[in-house]
Formats: sequence, structure tokens, C-alpha cells
Amino acid sequence: MTELTFTYDPRTVDRLGIERALAARVRRANRLARWAMPAAALAFLAFSAALSFATRDGHTTALWLYPCLAFFLTQDLVQRAARRRYLAARQTAPIRNRTSTTLRLDATGITADGAPIAWAEVIEVLHLKGTTVLLVLPDSGLPIPDAALPPGLGPEALAARIAAWKAA
Repeated sequence: MTELTFTYDPRTVDRLGIERALAARVRRANRLARWAMPAAALAFLAFSAALSFATRDGHTTALWLYPCLAFFLTQDLVQRAARRRYLAARQTAPIRNRTSTTLRLDATGITADGAPIAWAEVIEVLHLKGTTVLLVLPDSGLPIPDAALPPGLGPEALAARIAAWKAA
């Protein structure tokens, strides 16, 4: 099969939407982590209530537990704020604001702006939000917008061609 070359403006790709969809896939696979901090806070509340009721003078004996609960809640808020700052910084990074990206696909793999990527490194091929995404990490990939596909080559045909190259 012949090679395919795509040149497009990466700023036209809904990267944030794609990354949110990929992050949702990862979260669905790891549901326990999402509830770890709230579960720890609830367990801590249950422990402090049990300790308060078990002591003779519960309202003063367990006062040290409430700053610990405040720590859990503050830690959760700080982690959420740090994640939002990280995502904002990631979206404004210079590599995200290039005006042109070129991907070359052939039987040996992908060449993304001169960097070679073997087909073995591509985890999965997805179609999200009008874009074919070649996943190289569970939450990140190389986007190929449908608008950049040559005439006569749809997303399904592209996925089939990539599957054939990966299988070879």
C-alpha cells in the first residue's frame, strides 16, 4: 500500500475535546481512583464519630480529628486546582500552537514532523469528534482531522489501512 501524507493546521483540531474523551476512557477504566479522596474523608469522619461516641467526653476528646478532616478536604481542592492549571498550561504550550503539522503514514510506521513512530507503538486507532486519533499513550495521541483526509479516503478506510499496516 502506498504512503499517506497529511498536512493540516493543528489548531483546528478540537484537542481539548479529544483529550477529555480520552481522559474519560481512562477514568472509566480506573473508577476507584476517582473516589479515593472522598472515600478516605468519609472513612475518617466515621472513625472520628465512633471515637467521639466511645469516649466519655467526646466533644472535646476528638477535637484533633477535625483539622485532619479539613486537611483531606483542602488536599482534594488543591489537587483539583493544580489539575486545572496543568491543563491550561498544556493547552497554551508552543507545540500546541503550531500553524502546520505533517504526518506521513506508511508500512513502516508514522513520521510526525520528522520523528519516527513504529506501528507497534500505536495502541489503538479511534475516531473522536471528527478526528482519527492514533493513540500512543492511554490519554494522548496523534490526531488526523477528517478534513485533512484525501478525497475518497474516509475515516473507516483509513482505520482499515492502518490495521493492515499494523498486522504486517
